[in-house]
Amino acid sequence: MMAPMIEPDFDDAAAVLRIEAVLWPDGPVCPHCGEDRRLYRLEGVRDRKGAVRHGLRKCGACRRQFTVRIGTAIEGSHVPLAKWLQAIDLVERGPVNAHQLHRLLGVTYRTARLMARRLIDIADATGRGGSLERRFARRPYFVASTGLHAWQWQWSSGTPSGSDGTWIA
Repeated sequence: MMAPMIEPDFDDAAAVLRIEAVLWPDGPVCPHCGEDRRLYRLEGVRDRKGAVRHGLRKCGACRRQFTVRIGTAIEGSHVPLAKWLQAIDLVERGPVNAHQLHRLLGVTYRTARLMARRLIDIADATGRGGSLERRFARRPYFVASTGLHAWQWQWSSGTPSGSDGTWIA
């Protein structure tokens, strides 16, 4: 018997607010330049397919747009943020494989494999302490996993690579 697909408890806009609260407890910060004062929320902006881009902000200093996805494990993913939070909740309850994610979230098996791999990478890169949602929102994950040079973010667990306590890719 096939398990029913889980309906999300919240929509994408609520998921963005939930991740913003974890990622930016003291208010948003531009991931491009580090500005924390002149940031503007852009409402009603749509992507090429016509979907609203929830949580879109623009920095007044560097004039670049950003969301909570920038620099996290889901940057570049087309999976809605609400489905990512559902996957995190499922993983926190116990071990879940890609096939279970595929069935429960209603995504393709290939997408479920990608999600499972990234969630495992998050757990491996950030250690086993704390909730997966908090570890998910840490900036250095994406930098460390891809080897790309990016912003200098404080590493909150483990050993920092820089002498001044910053993460260096």
